[in-house]
Amino acid sequence: TYASFKKLSKAIDIRDRFLVVDEFHNAALSASKEFRNYELNNLLDRILDFKKVVLMTGTSIVCHHPNLEAFKKVKVVYE
Repeated sequence: TYASFKKLSKAIDIRDRFLVVDEFHNAALSASKEFRNYELNNLLDRILDFKKVVLMTGTSIVCHHPNLEAFKKVKVVYE
């Protein structure tokens, strides 16, 4: 869970790990000062430390964390 990430990232070397988050828009949009903001920012602050990262969503969102700007965005259109 997002809440356990800080403790987990101290226990394992995340530089050798892949991070896959499905429905990423739920995480980004549900964060508020009162709910999950600290946990999600902690994850996003360290996201570039992972060997590979895949953040998936079917919902277009705007997320202003500077580490997310490093990622290539791929749009898949099904016809």
